[in-house]
Amino acid sequence: MKRLIFGLLCTVLIVTVVALQFDSQVHQFEGRCLDCHIGLGNPNLLHRDPDLLCLECHDDQDERSHPSNFFLTQQVPERFPLYQGKMTCVSCHFPHQSVVLANGEEKRYPAGPFLLRFEQAGKMFCFQCHRTSFTSSKTDSHAIAYRRAHIEKQTGLMEALDDHSTECLSCHDGTLSTAANNGRGASWDHGQTIGVSHPIAVSYRDAYDRKPTKYRDPSLLDSRIKLFNGKLGCESCHVPFGDEHDMLVMSNIRSRLCLACHTI
Repeated sequence: MKRLIFGLLCTVLIVTVVALQFDSQVHQFEGRCLDCHIGLGNPNLLHRDPDLLCLECHDDQDERSHPSNFFLTQQVPERFPLYQGKMTCVSCHFPHQSVVLANGEEKRYPAGPFLLRFEQAGKMFCFQCHRTSFTSSKTDSHAIAYRRAHIEKQTGLMEALDDHSTECLSCHDGTLSTAANNGRGASWDHGQTIGVSHPIAVSYRDAYDRKPTKYRDPSLLDSRIKLFNGKLGCESCHVPFGDEHDMLVMSNIRSRLCLACHTI
């Protein structure tokens, strides 16, 4: 019992320290206004589009994250401003927790977690824009069910599966969506789509080392095919925000996706 209590106290301490460190590192822009802004007269005059400025530090986002830097065809709530008609990072996030105005007054923004322009992250945040199209758009329904807008660069494993695959299979288990599990361990049935099962939670490097003539060298894989700690996951081939058929990371016409890993 004492060991359990000690372990819980250590966990709380570690989480608290990490949270404090994260909070202290959130956008410390003091004395760096001109890194982004052209002069101090108009805060909307920037050196470049907001997304390009954000990517100077947040360079770990890719096409698996929520789309950005595009013109919208639908209306969004006023709390999510567009930049020259386009959705950008600052449409969802405040760049600053607070700013000092020309008269010396400090203005604080009611930011949610991650400097979001809404008090909650996750599904309720997504519903601010996607509620009306949730049932009619496959992309929107995946975005909301996925509950996160960005994919972390480093992904841990939850038991045998990476945490993104676990999240996929929380719906694709035959309850909310078609079942992916064919009941044979970490090999997932795709039904009539491709007619075969495909393994996940297995090391691509190990497969290549066993049969180097059957697979492409891991260093030569297309950058859109992600491995999770060197292992295959659902998002090695699929993306929750994808617009290709079956949410694939790339078109599979003429088996293009399959042949990105497999050789004949």
